[in-house]
Amino acid sequence: MKLVIIGAGGHAKVVVDTAQFAGWQVIGFVDNNLDANLFGLPHLGKLSDLELQKDVGVIIAIGSNSVRKKLDLEFSNRFSWAKIIHPKAVISGRAIIEMGTVVFAGAVIQADAIVGRHCIVNTSASVDHDCTIADYCHVAPNATLTGGVTLETGAFVGAGSIVTPNRRVGSWAILGAGGVSVKDLDSNETYAGIPAKRFISS
Repeated sequence: MKLVIIGAGGHAKVVVDTAQFAGWQVIGFVDNNLDANLFGLPHLGKLSDLELQKDVGVIIAIGSNSVRKKLDLEFSNRFSWAKIIHPKAVISGRAIIEMGTVVFAGAVIQADAIVGRHCIVNTSASVDHDCTIADYCHVAPNATLTGGVTLETGAFVGAGSIVTPNRRVGSWAILGAGGVSVKDLDSNETYAGIPAKRFISS
């Protein structure tokens, strides 16, 4: 299983390690910064110039939800997106995980959970039963989605945060690190605290 990484930042480093643990052969990376370095792997040039055989998977190793969406929409007809799951993640056989998504070590995804395209389920995150995670979401390290939670497109749930049962996090909403959501969170808003409240910048 051959793999090309898009990106060369800190998130890409963790994706490379995860892919290699999962048995992928990482043959190189692409980044528009031609001086970028990623563990000494071959730099394959700019993304717009990349031509690959159909048996080579590609993963977008960029933390920004909006950038992953942009690249997916721009290049989905050219590349075969991969799906990477660390062997030390615990995934129910009744869960569904779509292409482009990366699940890191220690993450748990329970029965009847659905994880969409190009999501990040980060280190030791917990996704309980019957959760639905739409495309381009990020569940950060040690975050917990309890049963029946819905994350709409592009939502971000910060490190160590908790979304209580049957709550909804709206599209492109942000729940800050350590926050606890006891109510639905509106789209395109940022929340923080215990309980989580809308963040209003001064």
